Parts: sequence; C-alpha cells; structure tokens
Amino acid sequence: MIARILDGKEVASHILSRVKKEAKEASLELAVVQVGTHPASVTYIERKKEIALSLGVSFKLYKFPEDILQQELESEVEKIGNTSSTTGMIVQLPLPSAFNTEAVLNKIPEEKDVDVLSETAFNKFQKGELSILPPTISAIAEILLHYEIPVQGKTVVIVGRGRLVGLPAQIYFESAGANVIVAHSQTSDLAKTIQQGDIVVSGVGKAGLITGEMVKEGAVVIDAGISVEGGVTTGDIDTESVSEKASYISPVPGGVGPVTVACLFSNLLLLSE
Repeated sequence: MIARILDGKEVASHILSRVKKEAKEASLELAVVQVGTHPASVTYIERKKEIALSLGVSFKLYKFPEDILQQELESEVEKIGNTSSTTGMIVQLPLPSAFNTEAVLNKIPEEKDVDVLSETAFNKFQKGELSILPPTISAIAEILLHYEIPVQGKTVVIVGRGRLVGLPAQIYFESAGANVIVAHSQTSDLAKTIQQGDIVVSGVGKAGLITGEMVKEGAVVIDAGISVEGGVTTGDIDTESVSEKASYISPVPGGVGPVTVACLFSNLLLLSE
C-alpha cells in the first residue's frame, strides 16, 4: 500500500475561491502585528499579504522593534484592535522570548481574533460557543471533509498537547464524536500508543518523530508539525516509511500549512458576518 497524499494546496484553493466570492460583499481588513524580524515570521507574513491582496482584502502590517516594552506593545495591540476598519487581527508568533505572549494575545478583541489565541476566544471554543475554529484545527477538519474521511467513532491519537495543535485538536475531535488518545513527552510507549490510531495527528515540531512501524496499517496520518533545519522545512512524520503503511498522509510542506492560511481568511470572513 502506498498512501494517498492529502493535498493541502487543492483544499486551500477551494476554500479561498469560496472566500473570494463572499469577500467582495464585505469590507475586510486584516491587521498583522510583527515584533522584530524573525525570518520565518517575515515569510509567513508575506504569504498572508499575497493571499489578502488576491482576495481583495485590505492588509495592514504594524511593525514594532524587538526592544519595545511589554506594556507599550500591549497598548498598541489594544489600539489596533479597537480601530474600526480592522475586522480581524493577528499577532505573528513567536514573539521574542522577553515578552509575556499570553498577555499580548489577550489584548486582541474576541470578535477580531481570527487565530483564536486570546483566553476569551479559546475558552469559548472550548465550550463550543465560538462561531470559528482555530485555523490549524479548521484546516485538519477541512482536509478530512474534502477527502471524505469519517471521524465519528474513530480512534484519534494526537501527538503533542500544545496550545496551537494538540489541545485544540483534542477538543475538536472529542466534540466530533471520536475516541481521543493524547500522547506526549511523558507517554511511556509512544509507538504502542500511536498504533491504536485510525487517525494520527502530530503537532510536535520534531523532524522524523513518527516512523512507519509506529502506525497501524491503513491509518490516516496528518502532520501538523513543522521544523526547519538548514533551511529545509520538514514535519514530524517520516514520510517515506509511513507512506508504506498509511492509507492517507499529509505532507510537509504542502499539507496542513496552506489550508491553515486559507482558514485564517475564512475566519476573517465569518467574524465579519
């Protein structure tokens, strides 16, 4: 068996064409806050800008130096959030290590939080009271939907329990009726745990963490982990060995990533409605 590739670019283009049609009617503006000049952040921001312009969405970039004070940054984020033309905003992560990231994210108004990263928005998502999903989770859901892969009643193993992938993925899959198992750094037998998964979602950011012998025959494997080594972007999955066992696999790059960005703009549209 050679796994079928879950093509994120194809899924993303479907979402973006849907957003483009509806964005014409709405007056959308995405505000992006950038602190410092982290190379990966610069690349991600450029990509968001390109997509915004292709959709007819106004794009505003607010740049701040790395030595801006915590209080000053919080106050700037609050000010941008309260600007009436801003319909959605993001603070590009990671922030330099000197900052209390959570305190900055909490200054984003809930109704403009397209990334679902403020405590208020995340708590509402956790209770099932939010009209949008965090973009990475929305991307995973959209990929499964596009390829008609059922979730209800399936065993989903989530590797990692971070705020960006692991925790929200657990919340989402439990609400979708899956049996969820979370594996993390303290899990005693990682391979045995992963082998239980009909669907495996990994978001650790450790290259080649999951190999072919760790997944069961016919599993659906979704790689939401990213690590960059020597300028090369890889995911958590050893694609070559896992492809021989899995029925579907999402690659890095070209899997979850492009769909996440598309879902960010879908969230921007949904919040404006």
